[in-house]
Amino acid sequence: MPKVTLADIKAAADRKYGPFVVELPDGEVQLQSLLRLPSKKRKDLLAKADELKNMAEMMKDQPDLDLAEVLEDVLRVVAPSKAAADRLFKACDHDAAVLMEVFLGYMEAAQPGEAQPSES
Repeated sequence: MPKVTLADIKAAADRKYGPFVVELPDGEVQLQSLLRLPSKKRKDLLAKADELKNMAEMMKDQPDLDLAEVLEDVLRVVAPSKAAADRLFKACDHDAAVLMEVFLGYMEAAQPGEAQPSES
């Protein structure tokens, strides 16, 4: 039976579930992987993502709703710090369309891969 070290397993997890990195003019911001978030933050993120699904309804009820602010609230959960989140939002010029692309890219990268068929 093959042997594997814990270090090998951790390295594989880092490759597969590492952070979503956004390159900024002044460096980078690493958004934490969904699977690597503490459970409370993961629940917060998933609840906020559900709110985004209902954004059209929310905008009907609250026409003054700032979509950029809502997206920033969501992305702040996965940013490593308030300062890093603020750098990201400033670099995006608080533009809702740009922030939505960051969020969608993050969510796509955060999806666990599909199981590979066995070779039996």
